[in-house]
Amino acid sequence: MTSLRQRLTAIRKPEGTTLPAMLPTGITRRHLAYFFGGVVFLYFCVTVILIQELSVDSVIKKVQTYTDSTPKCVLNDSLVVSALQRVQSEECRNSITNAYCSGIEQKVTLENTCPDFAASQVGVPIGCFNESTTPLLRGFAYTFDENSPSYCSQACLRAGYELAGLKASRRCYCGSKNDLKKAVKLDDASCRTTPCPMGSNSSCGGIHAVSVISTGLLSSVKRLIPVYQPLPDVDFDGDPNATPNVKLLFVLQLNGRNSRQVIRMLRLLYSQKHVYVVHVDSRQEFMFQEMKKLQNSLEKRGHNNFLVFEERFQTIWGGSTLLTMFLRVIQWSIQARNNFSNWDYVLNLSESDMPLLSLAELEFNLANSKGKSFLASHGYNTADFIRKQGFHFAFHQCESRMWRIKTRKQFPKNMRIDGGSDWVIVSRNLAVTALEKDGLSKQLLTYFETILLPLEGFFHTLALNSHHCHDVVYKNLRLTNWRRQQGCRCASLKPVVDWCGCSPLVFRGKGDKRFELATVKSKAHFFARKFDSFVDVDAIAVAEAQALRLQPALLEGLRKSKAFEATWVNAFDVVVDYDHKKRFLYEGIAKNVFRKWASGQSFENCKFDHLTGLWAYKANSQAKPKPVLVVRDGCGNRFHILLDVKNLTTITPDPGMLDYEIVDAEFGTSLDLKEEVFRDVLPAVDVTSKATILLHWRQNTSLPLATNITSPLINLQWWNTLGRLVKHELVKPYNSIFSGQHATLDLNAINADVVPGLWSVRLPSKDSSDAVFETHFPVFPSDSDSELFAKLVVTAFAPGDVCSVDRVDPRVPLCATTEWSPDFPDPKADLSAFSLA
Repeated sequence: MTSLRQRLTAIRKPEGTTLPAMLPTGITRRHLAYFFGGVVFLYFCVTVILIQELSVDSVIKKVQTYTDSTPKCVLNDSLVVSALQRVQSEECRNSITNAYCSGIEQKVTLENTCPDFAASQVGVPIGCFNESTTPLLRGFAYTFDENSPSYCSQACLRAGYELAGLKASRRCYCGSKNDLKKAVKLDDASCRTTPCPMGSNSSCGGIHAVSVISTGLLSSVKRLIPVYQPLPDVDFDGDPNATPNVKLLFVLQLNGRNSRQVIRMLRLLYSQKHVYVVHVDSRQEFMFQEMKKLQNSLEKRGHNNFLVFEERFQTIWGGSTLLTMFLRVIQWSIQARNNFSNWDYVLNLSESDMPLLSLAELEFNLANSKGKSFLASHGYNTADFIRKQGFHFAFHQCESRMWRIKTRKQFPKNMRIDGGSDWVIVSRNLAVTALEKDGLSKQLLTYFETILLPLEGFFHTLALNSHHCHDVVYKNLRLTNWRRQQGCRCASLKPVVDWCGCSPLVFRGKGDKRFELATVKSKAHFFARKFDSFVDVDAIAVAEAQALRLQPALLEGLRKSKAFEATWVNAFDVVVDYDHKKRFLYEGIAKNVFRKWASGQSFENCKFDHLTGLWAYKANSQAKPKPVLVVRDGCGNRFHILLDVKNLTTITPDPGMLDYEIVDAEFGTSLDLKEEVFRDVLPAVDVTSKATILLHWRQNTSLPLATNITSPLINLQWWNTLGRLVKHELVKPYNSIFSGQHATLDLNAINADVVPGLWSVRLPSKDSSDAVFETHFPVFPSDSDSELFAKLVVTAFAPGDVCSVDRVDPRVPLCATTEWSPDFPDPKADLSAFSLA
């Protein structure tokens, strides 16, 4: 019999012969195809395995290189390998490695002291019950490779169920005692027919039999719901003694630059009876300095109940430092031994919150519920919440990001989990328990250090597993503007977290029925979020009017102001933003704009000195934001320049596009994907920037009414200043409540084709040489003194109105009397308007 080698050698094709004629007996083309296909497949599999092993090995070697030692444990989870491949700094790499190896899944049994839980009842058999087609326990169903009576009962306890049921080896069901009312009981032997997986000696039910055991939860905790209590018939206008004695600690968690909106909110909530601690994200220096100015101003007037916290954290979305910061503020206040230490409730607010009811109403309702904490629950199945919230993974924060580093198999035993919102109203009793350095609090803090969104669940879980389990009201007195179609955009969170989450949208307009007084009272909504005057100021005015309805004189004074509908948000300040990545680009534009405006003026010889600030100004909610440049010349004169941004877009609707019609196209940078607005008020890019085009479409009547696609499939072309096509981009249809669609060009990734000059982005027409739209945009060179830079500034921008901070020329109005200037009086954000009560 010939060998395989001989048979394969015989397949070679001699001259003048055909391959089929030379095949040995028994070997066909199909055999050859199978053989060589198998060789290729085997080669591919081996290559993939080697690449994966090399990848893991390279990461481990990299960790060893940076730490000068071997890791403390084997880094064998693909999640930590992925994280270590993406980190940038040695510090973060070491931090992730140490966190991974520090015993994330230590076996811990919680000291659960809730009266509704009995540790002695965990795993106690209830009986064996028949199950045919309909699930016996109807709460939730798991499938576990690690299934066992202990594993299943703990999973169901975490989700708040009284009973756990095991079936068919890997199935774990959760439910309540009510599920057994009509159940058919079987003999215990029927539940010992399928062993548990993982080689366990235990039995995990039968094929049609469920082994039901207790989770230790004796009964479901009754969930209290808040009920609005109307104020007694007294005069609350300016009377600090008109409400019951309750003292509040307001913790303001600020992350942004809109300091005027913060002050507007504080005007509605400020009272000398309460205390206010402000934490500003460590990256937001402008807001920090503005809040320090506010603190100094109040202290000069004898108000010592407002403090800006000096210890600062990076409070990113979902970050572990949110909980750390909140607990640190509580701890400091209790230990302060001054007027900050004696309070009844602590509640946190952001710059995006506004009250919907008066401070007096909030005080009255909280005073009548002393000892209760107001915590919003998720509102759906807790087991599903645990899955969606990522509790089955361990996370670690560094480099302003939450890294997912491990799949979690072990949880603390005897723990119930709950959560839903990180905006809380916590009673002093629960807050003091949270600060205890041993027992339950310490155990939970260790666990929540590695949890995504820890502040959304820590106080909920602490209360449920402690003697406070009956002292929770399951609403946080807030209305949240959830629009999940738009708010659950994973792309907006990719830079900060290895997860996909949701965040609310900004309220817009005046007609939101959820703000109506009767509705707000019926649902006990004392606050609402989110608000953003950069997006819409009308909704803020509606909330403000309702919160001030008991003080009509103050409300009327605000409405008379010419600045009532206007918004100013700082975008750049030379003192705190000296290292801003666009500082020199902004300054180059300001220099050329000022030079053009000052030409021929009496102070022309003073020349431009430097840009001191950049503001966004909106006359009202419908107006587009305009840049306001704050400049100083060589003679020390200060000017504000309202900059006109020229429209460089041409639109020619395409008759061939039957389903959609383009409405407009806007160029900019820093697009907010949820709100679909450009956060950078000065649309300018250089060769290292990212340029974004935002399109808006109108659906034609030819489309089915039920379609959920608000824009078409389009083929965009990006052209450089030399007329060279640098990117051909297929933009997929997009579903947006604002009918938007966007595309971004990363100029830094184009390499040789990035030539400064006038670029364009266009959508070719199907049936003609015209573009459906074409938008030109300048790509600025690094030399702001170059002729090209000056030409591009003239092409894209023009000086509009100008005012002077100091009287320079009678023909130039003062900024203090110019309605668009940041110096124009704005009573709604005026520090002097604070109540002295």
